[in-house]
Amino acid sequence: MAIVPITKASFGNKRFKRNLTYHFAGQDSIAPLALSEVTRAMLHLPIGFAKVKDDWMPVALQGLSAKKNLFVVPSGRWVGRYIPICYRFQPFVLASTDENKQVLCYDDASDLLSDSEGEPFFDAQSNPSEVVSGILSFLGQHFQNLQATRRLCAVLDQHGLLTQWSIKLQDHESAKQAMLSGLYRVDEEAFNQLDAPTLGVLHQAGALPLIYAQLLSIQNLALLGQVSKEYQSALKRAAMPNQPVSEQPDMTFLADDTTISFEGL
Repeated sequence: MAIVPITKASFGNKRFKRNLTYHFAGQDSIAPLALSEVTRAMLHLPIGFAKVKDDWMPVALQGLSAKKNLFVVPSGRWVGRYIPICYRFQPFVLASTDENKQVLCYDDASDLLSDSEGEPFFDAQSNPSEVVSGILSFLGQHFQNLQATRRLCAVLDQHGLLTQWSIKLQDHESAKQAMLSGLYRVDEEAFNQLDAPTLGVLHQAGALPLIYAQLLSIQNLALLGQVSKEYQSALKRAAMPNQPVSEQPDMTFLADDTTISFEGL
């Protein structure tokens, strides 16, 4: 990846095509989430916590083994019902300068860069195009959300609410149980034992939605196992000779809106 600041000198005569595949995310077994998206992500993905560049962050669990994202099929299509924000504007990236200023950059090694096709980086008056300005605005807001999310996770850590999460799932690729390590979850027992003043601190900090979202998302582990099973079955069918079957797994079960159940609460 060659991240280059977007300037008139470097990109004035360049254009970019829209990203229609997610091959670049195919090896991401986890993806960082911002607080602004966890209440949507929790409906479709298991969420845990992990250290991302020395800071605690909520992360979406996307695979059962390292360097495999089960939601990106070989064609590059995303088959899940939620796409984390960190993927939506690739290869655009917001980077920090030495003066802690945010600069919009582009991966100029991307095959989406063009001399003649797609959207222009700059308009006829040498200003950033409307599309590029919109991307900069959105990524700027997302950066602020990530900063706020880091602060909330630090609050959870300070109150001893993060504990190691050992997950055992059936890996349908190896036909063995997969043990996922390096993830953390909310310590529900410790959370339930908090006194009223501490709960008030968490409420004032805005941390309670993040806590409940992570706890509710745990039931999506079963869905992740089902995605793995369908994914491997599809690949086996595609590998059979004279078998006119698409490489795409049957993910119709993802359309079931009953993933989250509130029965018994």
